[in-house]
Amino acid sequence: MKKLFIILFLILHVITFAWQTNTTATDYFFSGAKDYCNNKTDNALATVEEGLSKFPKDKKLNELYEKLKKKKEEEQKKEEEQKKKEQQQKQQQDKQQQQKQNGNQQQNQQGQQQQNQQDKQSQQKQGQQQQGQLTNEEAQKLLDAMAAEEGKVQQKLSKQKGKAGSKKVLKDW
Repeated sequence: MKKLFIILFLILHVITFAWQTNTTATDYFFSGAKDYCNNKTDNALATVEEGLSKFPKDKKLNELYEKLKKKKEEEQKKEEEQKKKEQQQKQQQDKQQQQKQNGNQQQNQQGQQQQNQQDKQSQQKQGQQQQGQLTNEEAQKLLDAMAAEEGKVQQKLSKQKGKAGSKKVLKDW
């Protein structure tokens, strides 16, 4: 019984192995077409090439192989064009960035020139102010002279009040 069971098991195993390895050109075609429809061009191409190695005269496999080669070439062209566009965009961005940097440098230079001019003007104003400014001693002398003048003016006013007080005012009614 055990021997019969082992023999049946081996027979099933051999049949299963033979069934799995006994693929037809149609199997390769459908597997490649499925990958092609799922946008897996590389897998589809590999499957069809494998099928062609076993069935080189199969018409469907050869036609699918040609279509897959064309699609692969188109994809490569698109990738190259995309890379060129990206490079051009990068070059444009680099140029714009350089222009901005050059513009910033020019603005910085202009700003520095303006700042230098403003500094010169402020230095000139400070120099003029310093020439017009008095030292502490001069300011003190000026204040003393002004106080003396004020004293004189006060004395004159008090004298005039004194004279005004001695006069009799006649009422004019």
